[in-house]
Amino acid sequence: MRIVVFTCNYPPLINPRSFRIEKFVKLNSGEHEILIITSPIDESIQNEKNVIRCGLQMNWDSAFRNSLKKYSFLRFLHKLIWPDDKILHPFLYLMNYLFKYRQKNDLIITVSNPFSSHLIGLVLKKIFKQRWTADIGDIYFGNQHFSFLSKFLERIILKSADHIVVNSNSLQEHFISHYNLSRDIFSVIPNGIHLNASKIKHIPSPIIRISFIGNTYPETREAITELNILIELAKMDLERKICIQLYGNQFYKVQLFAKKYPELVQIRFCKNELELMDAYSNTDILINFANKNNPGLPSKLEEYLATGLPILNFIYSKTDPSFIFLNNHKAYVHHVNLNSPDLKLLNYFIQQNNGKQQINPASQDEQIKNSWQTLFRS
Repeated sequence: MRIVVFTCNYPPLINPRSFRIEKFVKLNSGEHEILIITSPIDESIQNEKNVIRCGLQMNWDSAFRNSLKKYSFLRFLHKLIWPDDKILHPFLYLMNYLFKYRQKNDLIITVSNPFSSHLIGLVLKKIFKQRWTADIGDIYFGNQHFSFLSKFLERIILKSADHIVVNSNSLQEHFISHYNLSRDIFSVIPNGIHLNASKIKHIPSPIIRISFIGNTYPETREAITELNILIELAKMDLERKICIQLYGNQFYKVQLFAKKYPELVQIRFCKNELELMDAYSNTDILINFANKNNPGLPSKLEEYLATGLPILNFIYSKTDPSFIFLNNHKAYVHHVNLNSPDLKLLNYFIQQNNGKQQINPASQDEQIKNSWQTLFRS
């Protein structure tokens, strides 16, 4: 049996879905023939065995695309795009596969984001009767997409796939309750850890550096309420001063916020793994911003845990997936309820715990591999 994976995100692209598929290939290529169909990029790549790069390049300027979202009319149009703004990528992957590479007994795995990647599986399942697993990293309807067509797409994909893989229990429960699906068609397989956290060497500083490593988005994870709390804290008479570091592509309102407080908030970027390791090394406490309307688990939390650094976790209630996940894994964490933040407790946690590191958790690789192997045998 050959496994064919369709994904827009694959190394050397740096994002959680790219890391997830890289780990999938690493753990399973010894026992299965795997073919990856993905996009070309503007970088030289060597030793890509069984990787087919076709279609449009994945080298879009995310900063430019994010800057367009400050215009309300463009945001409105974006919500109505069906299925999403990368639909040409999956279409070209599918055409390439059908005319050059298709084998009747291929097991198909489609990976989101973008959600439109699953249209490949839908076509191959309905027309060519191939076995299809949808690996879904996020909800589609409600996550900046609110049209009837986006809900229809999510429903038909969830109802049609032979199996659905998600990376968190909370996402599984959301789909089961919203679409009346059987629990038997789901597998929960975590992303796993990409970076070697043992190489992170903490660099001391007289200022306490509080870092968020990831992206912020309109409506889903805006971070403005959290940043206001941290700024209010920073203005207090503190034992040691704090600064806020945001690594990644940030929502335009976050960019405007940073310009108001340039001495307290800095926006930075990690273009490769070395810069990512440097970001963690120059961090005393990590931040997880709350998701407003997304039941999924933020992908970065597994990586956060691996660093052993203290975590400030902002939540709306104790039912938030991040609250449950971090507590279950006995993380070094302080939860901040956005409805009733306690600045004194927050300050105490920051002043007492900055820069401390726990022992890194053991690798999940064997568990992840066994989960995939069980799925292939079913």
